[in-house]
Amino acid sequence: MLWTTTIPKSTPLAEDVDIRFLAEKFEFVGGNIKNCILNAAFLAAADPEANGQVHMKHYLLAIKYEFVKVGKVFTKSDFEPYAAEVGLA
Repeated sequence: MLWTTTIPKSTPLAEDVDIRFLAEKFEFVGGNIKNCILNAAFLAAADPEANGQVHMKHYLLAIKYEFVKVGKVFTKSDFEPYAAEVGLA
C-alpha cells in the first residue's frame, strides 16, 4: 500500500514495474520507500534507454542503494527473479 500511495500518479511507469513484488519483497518504512521512489526517478531520468519512463530496474537499483545506505545486508535471492537487472547475476 505504501508503495502505491507514495509513487506520484504523474510518474510515467513502464509496463514492467511490479509494485506488488516491491511491496511484498522489501520491508521498508515510509521514508525509505520515498527515498527509493525518488532515486528511481533520478535513475530513469539519467537512463537514455528508459524512454522517459521509470522501469523495474530503476526501482530495484534504488532499493539496492537504500540497503547499502542503511547498512542492511542483501543477497541475490532478495532480488530474484530480477537479480540480473541489478548486477547480482
